[in-house]
Amino acid sequence: MNPASFSMATIEKVDAPAGSDGGTWYRYVIDNGKSAITGYRQGSREQVARFARDLTENINARAARGHSAWQPRQKK
Repeated sequence: MNPASFSMATIEKVDAPAGSDGGTWYRYVIDNGKSAITGYRQGSREQVARFARDLTENINARAARGHSAWQPRQKK
């Protein structure tokens, strides 16, 4: 793995955020050894894992093209 590449580190079930309508929520973490991105998503564990994998692939693909994973795609 390229040291700059992100990979899915963890997915864990968490309580629903305040103000949400309940449901099943998960916290996911994707990491590249230097930085971590943490997100929360409602759905089944499989749905959240799929979302986090897709997000990871998109970030890595964007970085491979020479773009910062943190830079906006379009200037307004």
